Amino acid sequence: MQTVISNRIHSLLKQAGIAVERSTLRTKAGKEAVTHLELDEITLFQIKELFEEWDQLDAKKAALNDRICLQGSRYYQEVPRVIIFTRQGNDNSPGPFFGVF
Repeated sequence: MQTVISNRIHSLLKQAGIAVERSTLRTKAGKEAVTHLELDEITLFQIKELFEEWDQLDAKKAALNDRICLQGSRYYQEVPRVIIFTRQGNDNSPGPFFGVF
């Protein structure tokens, strides 16, 4: 989902004639710089909303990771590292796959 958000922000910036590396959007400084660009009001509003959604996804992923680690600590001596893979594509693709390593 964050890739979709990143692509949408990049597209909005490109439409405004601003070239930004996608990796810039992943940093706090990059996000801050983008929100201070001289953009029309609607574009800036959309970008800020997308960054807010991105932050909410980060918080949800962190909460899920904490919950999985807490559950895993009941069964393992050490806290497992969790890797979450998601598949996006056609409707026949399986839902999220969770792997504990």
